[in-house]
Amino acid sequence: MVYNLYSIYDEKARVFSPPRKGLNVEVFKREIHDELAEAKETFREHAGDFKMYHVADYDDSNAAFEPLSPPEFICPLSELI
Repeated sequence: MVYNLYSIYDEKARVFSPPRKGLNVEVFKREIHDELAEAKETFREHAGDFKMYHVADYDDSNAAFEPLSPPEFICPLSELI
C-alpha cells in the first residue's frame, strides 16, 4: 500500500517535524485535529505558526520512497482547530 508522508513545519523554529504516515490527507487532518483538541492551551494559541505539508510517498510493498520536491502545502494547523 502507498502511504502519504506528512510533516508539520514550525515557522518560528524554521524546521520540519519528522514525517508521519497517513492513509490520505483527510485522514491525517482528522488525526491532527484530534491531537490539537488534546493539546495544551499554549499550543492551540500558536497553531498559526505551524503548517502541514505532504513531503513524500512510501510504498510498503517494495520500500520505495518518493520525496516531493518541493513539499506540497496542505493547510495551516489553525484551520484544524
